[in-house]
Amino acid sequence: MGYGNLKKAILCKIGESYFNVKDYKAQNIKPDINRNRALLQFENLKNTLAKAGVSVIKIPELKEHPNSVFVRDTAAIAKDSFIKLRMGLKSRRGEEEWMADFLKSSIGLKEIGSIKPPGTAEGGDVIIGEKVAFVGISNRTNENGAIQVSEILKDIGYETRIAKFKGPFLHIGGGMSLIGKNTILHCKNAFPEGFFEGFKEILVDCNDFIGGNVIAISEKEVVASKTNRNTIKILKAEGITVHELDLSEFVKGNGGPSCMILPLASPDTKSSL
Repeated sequence: MGYGNLKKAILCKIGESYFNVKDYKAQNIKPDINRNRALLQFENLKNTLAKAGVSVIKIPELKEHPNSVFVRDTAAIAKDSFIKLRMGLKSRRGEEEWMADFLKSSIGLKEIGSIKPPGTAEGGDVIIGEKVAFVGISNRTNENGAIQVSEILKDIGYETRIAKFKGPFLHIGGGMSLIGKNTILHCKNAFPEGFFEGFKEILVDCNDFIGGNVIAISEKEVVASKTNRNTIKILKAEGITVHELDLSEFVKGNGGPSCMILPLASPDTKSSL
């Protein structure tokens, strides 16, 4: 689930692994993360979501997996079910099982499929709307994985659109966000012509890898990195309330706002903050 009207979301509580990275290159994390700032930024994100009416659900960090704080990549939520993915970054393998176990045992979601080798697919490359799902081919999600995700989603009634994208984005979610059921924020010149046919488009000039990345709480309310000035200006001009948060210590981990949450469509939960 990737569109607005966010009611429930999983956050991974930041723990020691994020501050004790053994191999920065393998984990794709920068070595200068400030612990105190990171902890404060995490709390600010959690509290902002809670004040906006989002039920925040906690999952403990996966030990020795600093990237597990970026829970969006670990699964693709579709209605009241999920796809178990297969990480493209080898150091993240194992997070898929961790999240799948949690979604089944604590949230009560059904696994409707899983990505098999040689396919790889990360959640940042899977943007699922009400009827249409956008799947990106990237350095983390290969063509085989994208096709597997697409076929699973087609089986439960989604139209799927697969594309390679241009720009500095790690995932497709760095360059686009669904805001509400029919509106897409996306970076100019990053996607094929006609990729967003049928949707209202809010276009922005993007300078970095999270230029199109926001958390859509509703059609008129989002969370954005405060450094994303051009995007914030355009969203405000559209009449959208923007919560501007300092997320610098997670940008150092190559994540944007939406990377830190896994939106849920499930009606029930057994674990909350």
